[in-house]
Amino acid sequence: MNGAFTTSVPILHTDRLILREYRREDFDAFAAHCADPVSAAYIGVVERQAAWRIFCSQAGMWLLDGAGWWSVEEQETGRLVGSVGAFFREESRVMELGWNTY
Repeated sequence: MNGAFTTSVPILHTDRLILREYRREDFDAFAAHCADPVSAAYIGVVERQAAWRIFCSQAGMWLLDGAGWWSVEEQETGRLVGSVGAFFREESRVMELGWNTY
């Protein structure tokens, strides 16, 4: 977004879900997702240390581009169910969408 920096991740609510910023306590579920060959089929299985770098990179996209990844939790239970992103790749200014279920 024009090189503008933001420190705020918007929080979105649906009838069932909350899309919110990544939190440190989300990392165990994220790392388990990255270590699962079925879940991580697209990016490939990565070990915990590499998963941490990916997690932090995705969280930092908000600062660099004003777009990025959200953790997705169920409103009723507070259970983390995955992540969803609206983000820009380095080589393109075209927005992409992605999602993962945990």
